[in-house]
Amino acid sequence: MKKNVIARGEMWHIQVMREGRRIRFSTKLKANKENKEYILRNFERLIEEHLNPPKLQHKKPEKRSLEYYLNRTLNNAKALREGSQITYKQYYNFLLGYFGGICVENIGREEIEKFYLYLGRQDISKVRGRSIVRFLKHSLGLALYDEVINRNPVFPCKFSTLKESKKIEPFNLSEVKAILEIAKGKEYPKWFCNLLKVAFFTGMRCGELFALRKEDIDFTRNKISITRAIKQHDGKASKPKTTSGIREIDLLPPVREALLAQIESQGGKTYLFSHTRGNPFRSSADFRDIWASVLKSAGLEYRTFYTTRHSFASIMLSEGEEAMWVSKTLGHENLNITLEFYAKFLENEQKPRAVFLNNI
Repeated sequence: MKKNVIARGEMWHIQVMREGRRIRFSTKLKANKENKEYILRNFERLIEEHLNPPKLQHKKPEKRSLEYYLNRTLNNAKALREGSQITYKQYYNFLLGYFGGICVENIGREEIEKFYLYLGRQDISKVRGRSIVRFLKHSLGLALYDEVINRNPVFPCKFSTLKESKKIEPFNLSEVKAILEIAKGKEYPKWFCNLLKVAFFTGMRCGELFALRKEDIDFTRNKISITRAIKQHDGKASKPKTTSGIREIDLLPPVREALLAQIESQGGKTYLFSHTRGNPFRSSADFRDIWASVLKSAGLEYRTFYTTRHSFASIMLSEGEEAMWVSKTLGHENLNITLEFYAKFLENEQKPRAVFLNNI
């Protein structure tokens, strides 16, 4: 057989007659001396491979456990603040405790249905249940992206058997006035009444309130700068919960009065509201007994200290303050979040609408 090797388009081509059949094809090798010698040495093999190309072996996707993808989701949460990381770790442990080392390929709709039944028997709220499911869905979404599974088996569920989140039961303005009047009593420390005024009339989160320092208060501009929050698990200051949490809020008259009094009496400690030795409060549990006593004396049912934040929002909205101002003061990312929780407190008195159109 004559070995015809022809240069075309800067590539070597083989041209040969076999059993009366003309065979022509490109070797896809650049037309140089070295490649021609290689082709001549392997002439028969190259023709055979051209006529009978090897079948492509499709590599089967690597089998991976759900634990692998749960870990990846957990690692992605390292960019979040420490409190959120702790919560994600709890979701991870919950899911791993149920599914164990199961392979993601073995998780179908039936397994998800069984998991939902299990989840529905747990003593957790709907909000937490849905958060756990979102964690699972994201983890399986990573497996889908890796083409280890061909669809995400997680589907929506109402979780009717789980507990509803606690309803918001804020104090009204009359109740707030009664609480503050009781807190002025000699049996309670002076700092506590100051703390209550700031909490009720700024809507600050507890961690933000406990991280408050003298330099955060601008009495000339009547502004408070919120740039940090105390973490409950270690008592250290860090950035607020969200980017929108870094904000300036208005220094309303009762708050101004309370902060001036607190700065005068707190003895140069770093944090305005702290323990005797200057360590900031970690949570409202540090003064729960005082809080409970004040509520009892005011004849009010016990509610968590965080209710002061809800009370600020509900009072301001019900008194006709702008919803956007309330939202920004609370440090919400957008107005929708504020309205989702507090829309029912919006002023809704019956009054003439669009009176500016009367003369048209």
